[in-house]
Amino acid sequence: MKLLPFSLSILLLAPLFALTQVEETPVVINTTSSQMTGLETVNGALDRLYEVISFEGGAECDWKAMDELFLPGAILIMPTGPGGARKAQTLAEFQQGFRSFIANSPAKEKGFHEFNHKRSIVEFGDVAHAHVVFEARFGKEGKRILSTGIDSIQLVRIKDQWHVASVATENVRPDLPLPKQFQGK
Repeated sequence: MKLLPFSLSILLLAPLFALTQVEETPVVINTTSSQMTGLETVNGALDRLYEVISFEGGAECDWKAMDELFLPGAILIMPTGPGGARKAQTLAEFQQGFRSFIANSPAKEKGFHEFNHKRSIVEFGDVAHAHVVFEARFGKEGKRILSTGIDSIQLVRIKDQWHVASVATENVRPDLPLPKQFQGK
């Protein structure tokens, strides 16, 4: 019977031994560009996110700055059709799809802009979560709203700069209005 408590303690401590043997893989961030300014705060990184996705007619997104803003392995989960169908994408897959959208829409000539109206941010140490109410339009002064919704964004601070780890988007639909806490400007 004295063996049972010893055996049980080994079973309970085994996960701790396993944790100490996990090798850490450092995250490598490309910070060689002068575009990496303003990322010292979560709000600065969010401002930068909406700047790099927006562009004037005849131009394109700032793809290089976008690459630098997102962590390697970042994931974007975007609505792909009616009823809220979703598709998880890597940053490269998102960029490829967005390039196709630009080439085959008025965005090529008019530009594309995402404006954010309201933010809710929770920071804890080197991680942060933001809900951002956005509105997308062709052109900066475009009258027609393409979509309105909420981006749910996870950010991580590495070397005193905030980077995007994931973005999940939900668009407003007739059966899904903005939650009350996100209404109003």
